[in-house]
Amino acid sequence: MKNKILISTLIVILFLSGCKSKGQENKVPVTDYYSTPYPESSAGYAFDEAYSAIQEGPVSKSASILPQSDRMERKIVKNASITVEVMDPVQVLNQINAMAVQYGGYVVNSTNGQRYYRSEELLPYGETTIRVPANFLEEALQSIESLTSDAEKHVSSKTITGKDITSDYVDSQSKLSSLETTRKKLYEIMDTAENAEETLAVYREISDIESQIEILKGQIKFMDESAALSSIYVIINPIPPEKIIETHDWEIKPILNNAVQLLIDFGQLLAEVLTYFVIAILPFIIIIGLPIFFIVKAGKKKNKQKEKINSEVSDLLKPE
Repeated sequence: MKNKILISTLIVILFLSGCKSKGQENKVPVTDYYSTPYPESSAGYAFDEAYSAIQEGPVSKSASILPQSDRMERKIVKNASITVEVMDPVQVLNQINAMAVQYGGYVVNSTNGQRYYRSEELLPYGETTIRVPANFLEEALQSIESLTSDAEKHVSSKTITGKDITSDYVDSQSKLSSLETTRKKLYEIMDTAENAEETLAVYREISDIESQIEILKGQIKFMDESAALSSIYVIINPIPPEKIIETHDWEIKPILNNAVQLLIDFGQLLAEVLTYFVIAILPFIIIIGLPIFFIVKAGKKKNKQKEKINSEVSDLLKPE
């Protein structure tokens, strides 16, 4: 049981030692972790050797790797996107996909179809994502621009982005080196194990570390490929067709005919309106309007007579 505790402690110390940050030289003596001596067994002696090796090995190895990162080539991930307008989007799409292979890259995905674009007419379009070597990124973008009739007019947008992953890359390399050293020491401990239980415990730790190693290798490979190959996302839109202005021969005779016909139509409409007014509306106006007219006229006459009488009476009543 004590051996199992020692092995588990060893794994923690190995991992912490392998993940030390750059330039750190703080080594913690083993007596700080344990105040009692190790059991006198082969596993205990293997623990001492593994700890000493990990204090001198991975840390010094990481120190040898990290200073080189200042001199190593920077890991820069460059990507770009560009939108162009061309006469035949499908043809240009095929040319760009072929261009990717010519530059030593490949096509990630490609699609084409039809959609309404700046008009009511259904026009073709295309989209593609390609990867080319990073040192050919600018040249590939210029080649794509050259597929348009006028780069200044028909290149709608162009964006280039870059991300420095050098620090992540160096850290991953350092962690990988530490894990590989840890795995090597664990194999040595497993060789000195005294029983099947100790062997199985160490084997489980080795399996876990190997899984971490594979993950790190995959991450490092992905970073290598991302820095080595740049991604270009291309949107290919059609150039909208110009509207054609149709012209007709100008003649005075049709215009005069239309004007005369318009005058006749207006005269007919006016005659119809007058006819409806005289036959359908005027009788009602006469039947209803004449009585009202005479009543109003009689009322006004009666008021005038009253005013005349009142005026005469007032004149008689005035003192001389």
